[in-house]
Amino acid sequence: KFYNREADVLNLINCNNGIFANNMIIATDASQWSSAVSFKAGSGINFINNSINSINSNEYAIVVKMEDMSSPFFTNTNKFWNNIIVNKGLGYAMSSLAGQMSLRNNAYYATGNFFARVYDKDVRTLDEWKTIFVGDTGSVFVDPNFFTDRDLHTRNFLLNNAGKDVSALIQDDYDHE
Repeated sequence: KFYNREADVLNLINCNNGIFANNMIIATDASQWSSAVSFKAGSGINFINNSINSINSNEYAIVVKMEDMSSPFFTNTNKFWNNIIVNKGLGYAMSSLAGQMSLRNNAYYATGNFFARVYDKDVRTLDEWKTIFVGDTGSVFVDPNFFTDRDLHTRNFLLNNAGKDVSALIQDDYDHE
């Protein structure tokens, strides 16, 4: 479980050929343009089955930020699958400067004025997001109803077995739930 206040919780910069899976990431009181998870450069990254909860009052805070469109990171060799991305407060659930990452079966939820930001454009809905990221199939906009702000197990039955089968990539779930 990762937890932080006021700054980026997890920065994946120039990472190659790795799996980041089955984590609970919590960010609170984010500063302007900070993020819970930030991706920049790299390839072969599997970011799978993670739950991320951001509780903030900053209108520019971001839960997941994907940067550097000239980088090889934004190819379909990078998988962002079966994650739960929640922004309770102001700011954005997602922010991107590129549209080449493999996004699948994620659950998004945001209570701010906008769902996401792509380049310098605010995106209001998941449907609008999917016109930009046409490969983001199977993803939904739904409140996961976490047990608490720090226990990110979901109580929303709509998310039960809703993810893509990733058993070829990940054999273990850290708490077997």
